[in-house]
Amino acid sequence: MAFRDILMVVLLSLGGLLLGASCRRRAPDLPVYDTADWGGAGQFVLRSSAPGSTDLLLRAFAVPEPVAAHRVTSAPSPDSVIYRYQPGAQRLETVRASAWTAATGEVCDCVAQEAQPIDPFGVDYQSDTLTFQGRAVTTAKPSLANVVPSPSGRYVAVVSGERTRRHSFSPVPFMGGGGCIEQHYHEVLKRSDGTRLGAAVALPLSSVNWGTMACWSCDERYVVYRDSAGIILCIVPTDVERGE
Repeated sequence: MAFRDILMVVLLSLGGLLLGASCRRRAPDLPVYDTADWGGAGQFVLRSSAPGSTDLLLRAFAVPEPVAAHRVTSAPSPDSVIYRYQPGAQRLETVRASAWTAATGEVCDCVAQEAQPIDPFGVDYQSDTLTFQGRAVTTAKPSLANVVPSPSGRYVAVVSGERTRRHSFSPVPFMGGGGCIEQHYHEVLKRSDGTRLGAAVALPLSSVNWGTMACWSCDERYVVYRDSAGIILCIVPTDVERGE
């Protein structure tokens, strides 16, 4: 093989490594929790053990269609997998189904939550950017991945990332198309004036291998981000209290 050919192979290999690195997700300090015991269930609901409690109970439903309201509030079967998040220890553990039944915290239906309007925010699908009252909003990163309103209606959780534009088209909004969105950032914006509340937080996920399913806890202490396969999630404290 001629020297020129060898040099070309080396350059192409190096280019492939650099391209792969640009699409590889970085791992910030925020923990990622394994929820494989849910068996890939696609929808989930949240509640705390009691009003004012800082823990979080998570329950999943293995059905493709929207969960009926009576199922969201019904008692789980004894073999249901319930997770409890303990913020002090940053630990997610499985608990008995009776822990969910005994809890008195309000139940948050994550599917219904994502279906709520986000106005006066909006989405410019041509550029994948966020708007407020028709004006562009500067997010932590330029490409929008998800926007979910809080239960009180005062805030929205916004996820953004850095997208390469080689293949930016996607038939499904926010899924990243054939390009890649690098590390995502979570931030909370006020619906009253469009301003950010607190600092942006790096998330350990990217649209290369994650969906960005999101759900606020009913007390708005946390936003839970979960992959579309239903096997891992991360939980972001918001420092937001309802009524602020």
